[in-house]
Amino acid sequence: MRGSSWHAESSRTAGRLLCRLLLCLPLLAGGVCGFAAPAFGTDNPADLSSNDPDTTAPSLSSAEGSNTTLTLTYDEALAAGSVPAGTAFTVKVNGTAVNLATSNPVAVSGSTVTLTLAGAVGIGKTVTVSYAAPTANPVQDSAGNAAAGFTDQSVTVGGICDRTPAVRTAILDAISGVSGCEDVTSSHLNSITGTLDLSSNELSTLQENDFDGLDSLTHLYLNKNKLSSLDKDIFDDLDSLTSLNFYNNKLSSLDKDIFDGLDSLTSLNFYNNELSSLDKDIFDGLDSLTYINLSNNMLTCLPEDLYKKSVISEEKIRNLPNCVVSVTSITRRSMHSGGKTNADTLVWRVVFSEAVSNVDRTDFTVGGTGIGSPTVAVAAVSDTGDTTWDVT
Repeated sequence: MRGSSWHAESSRTAGRLLCRLLLCLPLLAGGVCGFAAPAFGTDNPADLSSNDPDTTAPSLSSAEGSNTTLTLTYDEALAAGSVPAGTAFTVKVNGTAVNLATSNPVAVSGSTVTLTLAGAVGIGKTVTVSYAAPTANPVQDSAGNAAAGFTDQSVTVGGICDRTPAVRTAILDAISGVSGCEDVTSSHLNSITGTLDLSSNELSTLQENDFDGLDSLTHLYLNKNKLSSLDKDIFDDLDSLTSLNFYNNKLSSLDKDIFDGLDSLTSLNFYNNELSSLDKDIFDGLDSLTYINLSNNMLTCLPEDLYKKSVISEEKIRNLPNCVVSVTSITRRSMHSGGKTNADTLVWRVVFSEAVSNVDRTDFTVGGTGIGSPTVAVAAVSDTGDTTWDVT
């Protein structure tokens, strides 16, 4: 209307700022205001004057994983309709890239991005995730600010869903108050003491991380299975283990470092397997070991210094002879490699059947033919490899 005007007024009710617009009409002297527009309110007066746009991109706060799920949490709500393709993410387990699920591998909800993996992850595995922000459908907030990419972000991993099923079941049975493999924490694993019995489970393989986190376990039984080999790092976390039992399996060999760190081990039972040889250093460091059963294997001899490196007696192992080292070849290495020679110095290369040490010149005698059939003295020996020595 001509001569009319709008007038703004405000008041505070219960701490809330109320604002309304009034239409002022010049009907009488001094004018009359009426026809108020609906009031609107705010708890923050600054909202009335702040019109700055949101230009801050979401930032990654944490990355966690359990079973087949990895959850990436950001510091603000994300646009649920902007879902990157699975190819934007790379997940590695122990340094090796693993596949995401073929169906719906990525989901966005609230402030989280959820990745679904083709296989499970769990405690004892090193997991990282990388994100290359794509042009289409990047991780972004509702204002369109795209989150930055990142490389090899560490993932905090929980659960034991990735372990061998029989091992997983035995661990769950030993923990009270936990029903799902994804709920197991490192504290749960560390609380398991006493015995873990996996005997008679038809086990043919074990995973490297099956016993990770079982720092307080003292007895491990894997008898009467079908195990033919063991990963060299499988016992790495069993610091408190005193008894290890593998009788009635099909083990044909043991890595020389497989018992490293088992300082508390007192008893070792490999009765009735298929072991044909043992490295001479396999029991190094097992100063607490007092009993070992290697009966009914394919061993024909034991390393010569096996008993010297352990406090066990021969009777506790088995009455097997020491393995005898033999010479497999002797070859003359001098410039006159064959036939007669009048050289003042000759070198022979001696190859043994296995690695030897503490070899010296008094171990060799060289004879010759000729005038007076002299006996030639050995001047020196030198180590040219684990099984090879040069004799001068």
